[in-house]
Amino acid sequence: VWGYPDSQPLIAELSSALRDRAALIIRTNDYPDEGVNGPPNDGDRVFAWAAVGWHKDTKTLEDFRTKVINNQGAFSIQGRESGSQGVFRNTLSQGGITVYEFWSPFVPGTGHMAMVISSDVFILSNHNSLIADIILTKAEDPDHPSLATEPAFTTQVGLGLASASAMVWA
Repeated sequence: VWGYPDSQPLIAELSSALRDRAALIIRTNDYPDEGVNGPPNDGDRVFAWAAVGWHKDTKTLEDFRTKVINNQGAFSIQGRESGSQGVFRNTLSQGGITVYEFWSPFVPGTGHMAMVISSDVFILSNHNSLIADIILTKAEDPDHPSLATEPAFTTQVGLGLASASAMVWA
């Protein structure tokens, strides 16, 4: 699919498209089950997670997404029926951002991966609703307040180091 002898050149290519900062968001997966309209899944209870990277080259990331879409079988991406298409697009009402969903029976719990490339971030998640929450929080939607409005969070940040390589908020 990628045309590389191993994974290192692919990792280097994706790394070159991203800035030197990232976030990993993990939360309880309390999103409602999508039922018959959602991806088939194994029903396992898993956390909802999202990996967020700030990008500097959208073309490389868009090319990555296109290769995945064009090679669905190689990634075990499929719809409800074996052999049916398993890539779906949803447009978020906030900002018209397109979220791509990749359905696969091999993704534990949710049965899908979701991806978005916005104006400044690349998000990969195991739940499309978590991506929507992240985008709405970033857009300062009143129903999705920022952690900056949480007094306990701002207090802890104020007590932290002036410069840090990592931070965890639980």
